[in-house]
Amino acid sequence: MGSDRLRVLVLALASIAMLVLSALVLDWFRMSLPNVAIDLREARFCDADGTCQSFHTGGSYGFFAAVSLWSSLIFAGLVAYLGGTRALGGTLNERFVRIGYLVGVAVFLAAFATGYLFNPELSIKIAGIIEISFERSLAPSLMLLGALFGIAALYYGLNPGSSAEGTYVPVVVEQRKPDPDSGLRLRVSAEGVAKSRTTTPDRSRITGQVEPITKARLVLARASQIVLRNGLSLLGIGAPDRM
Repeated sequence: MGSDRLRVLVLALASIAMLVLSALVLDWFRMSLPNVAIDLREARFCDADGTCQSFHTGGSYGFFAAVSLWSSLIFAGLVAYLGGTRALGGTLNERFVRIGYLVGVAVFLAAFATGYLFNPELSIKIAGIIEISFERSLAPSLMLLGALFGIAALYYGLNPGSSAEGTYVPVVVEQRKPDPDSGLRLRVSAEGVAKSRTTTPDRSRITGQVEPITKARLVLARASQIVLRNGLSLLGIGAPDRM
C-alpha cells in the first residue's frame, strides 16, 4: 500500500472512530450532583438508589443534537465508503466527494452549535445558595476533530498529491495492422534526401564559404547523415561511414 492510500486510510479510520464515539457512546454534558448526563439522544437522571430515568431533550439543544447525531453518522458512512474505495486502489467519484464535503461541514457546524452555542444551562442554583454546574465533556471537540479528519481524508483521496505512486490511469493502445507500403515510402524518402544533397553540389559545398554559410551547411550535412543512417537501418541496409 502506497503512502497516499495509507494516509487516506488512517485519516478515515480516525474520523470514523471519533464520530461514532462522540455520537453514540460519550455523554456531552454531565452533572455530578444530582447525577445527570446528557448526550445527543437523551438526558438521563439517576437518583441515589441507582434508579435512572431518561427523557428527550427539547428546545434548540434538542434540535441541533439530533442534527449532529444523524449528520455525523451519515458522514461516517460516506468516509468509510470513499476512504475504503481509495485505500483499495480505486478512484473516487468527484461528485460523491463534494457531497461528503457538504455533509462534513454540516457536521462541524451542528456539533459546534450543539456543544458551544445552544448547550444546556451550564449551572443551576439550589435554594439560591448552592450552585451546581454542568461539565462539558470531550465529545463536542471529538466530533469537530472527526469532521475535520473526514474532510481531510476525502481531500487526499481525491487529490493524492505528487508521490511516486500517483493515481493509476489505464492506457489503451490501439494495435494497428502492418502497413505493406511503409517500406516503399521510407525508401522514397531516403532517396529524396540523398538526391537533394547530390544533385546540387554547388549549393552543398561546405568549404570555401563565409563562416555563417559554412556552419549552416555543416548542420544540414549532419542532419542528412542522421536521416539517411536511420532510414537505411530501418530498411535493413548498413550505412557507410564515408561516401
